[in-house]
Amino acid sequence: MRQRILVIEDDKVLNRLLVDQLERFGYDVAGRHRWSEAEAFIEESEPDLMILDCRLPDADGIEMLLRVGNQFPVVMLTAYASVESAVRAMKYGAAEYLVKPVNVDELEVVVKRALENAAIRREHQFLKSRMAMTLPMVGNSPALFEVIRLIDAVAGSDMTV
Repeated sequence: MRQRILVIEDDKVLNRLLVDQLERFGYDVAGRHRWSEAEAFIEESEPDLMILDCRLPDADGIEMLLRVGNQFPVVMLTAYASVESAVRAMKYGAAEYLVKPVNVDELEVVVKRALENAAIRREHQFLKSRMAMTLPMVGNSPALFEVIRLIDAVAGSDMTV
């Protein structure tokens, strides 16, 4: 399955160029011009990555980082680069920060790195939860995993088991 990328850029020409280029890289890409359009898309089909302009006609892109939280990685895109805005974007959770005009090679590297880092974080969380679940017991049989699953199911209860 191809990874989905949502591009939110109000400049229609740049939006189309980004969408076309990312599709050439092999991604499934949707382009939106306003935050309100992007919100509807996110509710319908959560993307694997979002490329978000810092300044949109109906929203402050950096503030929108807070709305999406850590659902998926966000690459911020801006024509008004400053150290302050870059630090703010990263503090709010941006995976990367790109300056317009976007270099095609840099775009490819940044998108690939952001998706790989997100996959590594998901795998880390999965393995961490598995380790927490299996550390007290030794073994890896299906029966033991079923016992552990049952223990987890009732662990939060005060009932006698």
